[in-house]
Amino acid sequence: MKPPPPPAGGADRVALLETFVRIVEAGSLSAAAAQLGSTQPTVSRRLQALERSLGVRLLRRSTHGMTLTDEGARCHERARELLASWEALESEARGAGDEPAGLLRVVAPHAFGQEQLVAPLVDYLRRYPRMSVEWLLHDRTPDFSAEAVDCAIRVGEVSDPSVVALRIGDVPRIV
Repeated sequence: MKPPPPPAGGADRVALLETFVRIVEAGSLSAAAAQLGSTQPTVSRRLQALERSLGVRLLRRSTHGMTLTDEGARCHERARELLASWEALESEARGAGDEPAGLLRVVAPHAFGQEQLVAPLVDYLRRYPRMSVEWLLHDRTPDFSAEAVDCAIRVGEVSDPSVVALRIGDVPRIV
């Protein structure tokens, strides 16, 4: 199957679909041009480029107005869906740098993890809903690489000089 020809005038397919949807929703090429901050001839060329690319006539134009063809009505509905999906994709892609997403593997001692970390974990997951946390509750020092551990909470001194450690609090001990 031969791929469709590239859109004319350097406009990408998303821009052509946006223009088509705007034409239909505005009711005329000149109204769409005004809304897009463009000219009527440019909007007309974009419509023609989309029609050429799809190989169908989308609108019937006359001196009395314009109407959608059957293909145009189907294309308009599908174009709106595609543009909504495209906007969602852009939002997610832009938001990917703003909000953490993925799996965080945390090692914590049994007693400390169960008693001290449940409330902060709930708060963290509410704040970052695209994150998930896997708790590894054990009392031994983790092998970060072998266990694919992102961070560890330890009680006591850290003896490994390659580990970056921050004091987050004191744990009183009763003997």
